Amino acid sequence: MMTARKLELQRRYDVTAHMYDRRYEEIQQRKYGAVLMNIPHVGRILDLGCGTGMLLDELSKRCKFVIGVDVSAEMLNLARRRADAMLVRADADQLPFADSSFDAAVSVTLLQNMP
Repeated sequence: MMTARKLELQRRYDVTAHMYDRRYEEIQQRKYGAVLMNIPHVGRILDLGCGTGMLLDELSKRCKFVIGVDVSAEMLNLARRRADAMLVRADADQLPFADSSFDAAVSVTLLQNMP
């Protein structure tokens, strides 16, 4: 079960998803550039807190199987339009994957939202 804080964050991301890219794309792209320099070409990768899918598109060029996870349904709706990746709505603290399901995982702009 999600905490009240996480439910509020989910609600806020659902409400602001439509403007997220306009507001944060430039800074997020800089962060993604730094991440991509350190991501090897692997078979399976998880993007935890994938948001609108800005990073998913680049990851799908490097990896055979990409999954994006986000708690916000509206963020995932936007990611569906952009990325060739499987998308899962889930809480980062309660992921629906078995251990060792991925070769690598990335998470950009998620940790500040974790308890």
